Parts: sequence; structure tokens; C-alpha cells
Amino acid sequence: MKTKMMAIVLVITLMSGITQAQTPPVDWSWTFQWHGQERGILFAQTNLSKSVKAAIRDDIVQVMSKVEVSSTEIYPARPNNPDYGEVDGLMNIRSKEHICPDGFPIGYYRMINGTPYFLLSEEDCDLYVKAIGLTNSAAAKISKLPAALVPFTNGFNTASMTLKQKEAHIWNPKFSQMKKDNRTQYESDITEALPTVKDWMTILRPSVLSYSHEDLEDNGKPLLMCRLYVIINRPGDPEPFTFIFVFKDGIWRWCPEIF
Repeated sequence: MKTKMMAIVLVITLMSGITQAQTPPVDWSWTFQWHGQERGILFAQTNLSKSVKAAIRDDIVQVMSKVEVSSTEIYPARPNNPDYGEVDGLMNIRSKEHICPDGFPIGYYRMINGTPYFLLSEEDCDLYVKAIGLTNSAAAKISKLPAALVPFTNGFNTASMTLKQKEAHIWNPKFSQMKKDNRTQYESDITEALPTVKDWMTILRPSVLSYSHEDLEDNGKPLLMCRLYVIINRPGDPEPFTFIFVFKDGIWRWCPEIF
């Protein structure tokens, strides 16, 4: 009996230590495969529904599928690290800004039975919950984006397009003024900006974190925006670029920087 009581005390002590360290409870179902390696996710928010956790897990899976193992660096936590005991290390993704959306949470991890479990903080979970809510509410608009991207990969036949047809694919809040100032130069700039070569770029599938509502017209109505990572298929451009597409007047349009 004394041995059993000691065991119970030991379990309670360990559980108390976990609570003090604010380590999220392990949910063994939230694992995924990353290039043949098993990884897991620990959610700081324990009140997330299974459907939300699944949506977060699936989004992380598709983003991480574009990250090669060779593009990451592992930094085990050292005893002098202020988070030592709460984290076992950090995985850094090189060139993360060119592959992962803003706020992508993969970084600190805990080792559990030999598997790294990435830690999603309260803030990470909140960000994902808001992003999932936005993409669910804007599902009809988002479903139109793939078709709008087709001519950008197939190439435009700008020689046979009218100005109005070109403007259906490209927009910037300052275009109206540019058009008033010099219509000829304005159309020339748009024509030159639209790609005419097939497969000139590869568009990476967006994350739910890629979408946001932005006021691009200075006190105008916020527009649904998507930040897409694009790989330019030509020598000298090894890093992806960020292309912004905006849902404007019922259609998706590329929103480039001013020429």
C-alpha cells in the first residue's frame, strides 16, 4: 500500500509540474507526415473543436509540404534558454518569408516519445481561428481564385485584348489617377505587366493565413486579399515572390506595385 501511495504522489507531482510549465495536454491524434517524417501539433487552446484542429493541421501539412528538410535548421534548447524545460528546441525554416504565410506558427517543439510536437501558442491558435472564419465566410469568392490564376500561368494574348479586358485581370488603387494623367502610358504599362509566356511562373497553393481583408483604397470598403507565393521559372530567380491578388468588383485581379 505504501508503494502505491508513493506512486500516486509521484504522478500528482508530475502533473502539477506540467501545469506550472503551462505545457498543453498531448492529443496524440494531431500528427502528420512531413517528407516521410512524423511530426505533431500541441494546441495551447484546449477548447478548440476537432474540426478546427483538423483544419489547422491540414493547413500546416500543405504549407510544410513545400518546405524541404534541407531548408530547415534544428536548434536544441540549452539549459541557459529562458524556455528550457518548456521547449526542447527550435526548428528554423530558411527563407521562411518566401514560402510560409505571415504568422505561420511552426518553430518551437517538444519531443514526445521521439516525435517533435510543434507548439501553437494562444496567439497562434487565435490567428488560425480568425483565418478559418474568414475563409469559411468568403468561400464563394475564394472558389473563384483558381480560375483567375489560369491566364497568369498560361500567358495572355495581350495583342488581341482591349484595355477593358486587360483591366479585368489587373488593378491597383492608384490606377485611376494614372489613367487620367496619361492613358497611353497607362495602357502600355498594363500590357507590359501582364505575362505572355506560358508556364513563366508556378503559383504555390495559398494557406488559410494567406487571406485577409484590407483597406487598399484609403478609407474605402475593405477588400478580400490573398498573398500568393510565386516561383518565377527563369534563371536568376530562385526565390519565390509574393503576388497580391484582390477580389475587386466581383473578380480576382492581380494588384502589382506601381510601375
